[in-house]
Amino acid sequence: MPVPGLSLNENHANELVLTYTPVDGADVPRTDPISLLRWVEQQGYAGWKIDENALRVVVQAFSQEAGFSKVIGQKIDAHYDVTVVPDRLTAYLKVSPAWGGKAASPQDAVAALQKEGISFGLDAKAVLNAVRDQIGEMVLVAQGRAPEQGKDAWFEPLVSVNRERHPRMNEKGEVDLRDLGVIPTVAEGAPVMQRHPATLGVAGKNVLGEDIPPPPGKDTRFGSRLQGVMVDPENPNLLRAAVAGQPVLLRDGVNIEPVVKMAVVDISTGNVDFVGSLTITGDVQSGMKIKVGGDVTVEGTIEAADIEAGGNIIAKGGIIGQGAHGEGDAPAPRIRAKGNIRARYIENAILIAEQSVYISETLINSDVMAMNRIEVGKKGTKKGYIMGGYIRATQGVSADFLGGPGSGHTRVSVGVNPLLQQMMEAKKQAIAAKVREHADLSKLIKLLQEKPDKREMLERARNTLRKVSEEISAAMEEERALLSEAKLADQADIVVREGIFGGTTVTVGRRSKFIAEDCGRGVFRLAEGQLVYAEKKNS
Repeated sequence: MPVPGLSLNENHANELVLTYTPVDGADVPRTDPISLLRWVEQQGYAGWKIDENALRVVVQAFSQEAGFSKVIGQKIDAHYDVTVVPDRLTAYLKVSPAWGGKAASPQDAVAALQKEGISFGLDAKAVLNAVRDQIGEMVLVAQGRAPEQGKDAWFEPLVSVNRERHPRMNEKGEVDLRDLGVIPTVAEGAPVMQRHPATLGVAGKNVLGEDIPPPPGKDTRFGSRLQGVMVDPENPNLLRAAVAGQPVLLRDGVNIEPVVKMAVVDISTGNVDFVGSLTITGDVQSGMKIKVGGDVTVEGTIEAADIEAGGNIIAKGGIIGQGAHGEGDAPAPRIRAKGNIRARYIENAILIAEQSVYISETLINSDVMAMNRIEVGKKGTKKGYIMGGYIRATQGVSADFLGGPGSGHTRVSVGVNPLLQQMMEAKKQAIAAKVREHADLSKLIKLLQEKPDKREMLERARNTLRKVSEEISAAMEEERALLSEAKLADQADIVVREGIFGGTTVTVGRRSKFIAEDCGRGVFRLAEGQLVYAEKKNS
């Protein structure tokens, strides 16, 4: 398309300028943007970035029969964009292609990365891919090394502290569900727990070559109020039994508790209150009170008595009250354990277990709360009924049947830990009180600063303010730990091995469902925030 008066030139800004100077006697060019683009490419500018809008303007300008100059394109070198994420542990490279300018190369890409300070964890193969195969894409080209957190101090039990005893087989090969074995004991001087101190962790390095210090592990010492143990004089990380007795595992140590046996607990023995563990070969009669720091094992039946244990409570003959939920004048057993509660059956009772509740047969018209699980029934027996009452557990509930013919309203709830909620509320109140104290001290300090004769009082107030600030930080850390523990309830479920009777209410988290008609075996759980029942067909 030779056109008199039409020329192309490059300016100092690497721009391509099309100039048209009318020539006397020559026809005005008649063309279109596509033909004009082909002509420009034929003049040696095929690789340049040509502005198609500018070409359309040029075509229109020809009709005005006047000269003009118009920038229609530009020569651009390959460009390298480097992005370093805020934590400086990864870096990305985006290569923009050249338009008639200097082509992309791995050497220039590396130079661009080095200009941004990237000196560690560079992946040469990823850079090559970004230049050759992934033009215009964001490519991960450098990866730092994250620091490894130090391991928290931990405690290793050196003795058997299995507080969940199981039925034993006798000489005839028969299993007696009432014989759960003996309580484990240790001899005086025996090693009972080894403490493993916290570690410092391993430093990391970011893509800029800077060291990242590791967070050290949390160091925890043996508890200050342990009973029946002593620290080995030659090894401060070793606990030994100071007396013979039952080892009770704690979060930060071991207690050694003596074990006491009694035939019955009734009016002749009086109420029981001591720090050890208790084994009762007979019954616990109505109206009695038992409070111990260890386990309570009852070979017979617990009637309408109050029992509080720092360990487990085992009622081989069951727990039975005289009225549903203790309503009216009829007393109901009130049973609370920091460990597990195990019984053959439970009827008209109030139970709180800070671990789990295990019932081998029926659970009738009772108020039961467990921080972990509630399991009713044994595989294959089909005796595990939950009939009436209010059943609550954090992690889950399992039973053969929910509800039953003629039973009262049965309510089963999982996924919410009421005991943990109480602890979190108490912690919030404690923090609020400390914050108020902090505000009052700050006001006092401000007043004392204006009184030179009160310097001694001012210093005491400042020391108290520092202490209160530390207490607020510690309380907030404890609150965060409780919140983290509360999230463990997200996977809670209700497992029904045989069937559900109409008139039962199930709750998972904050979702509830009233079961109006009988249905078969299945599992209740939350799915995407909704309560669903995955019913299983009978095999």
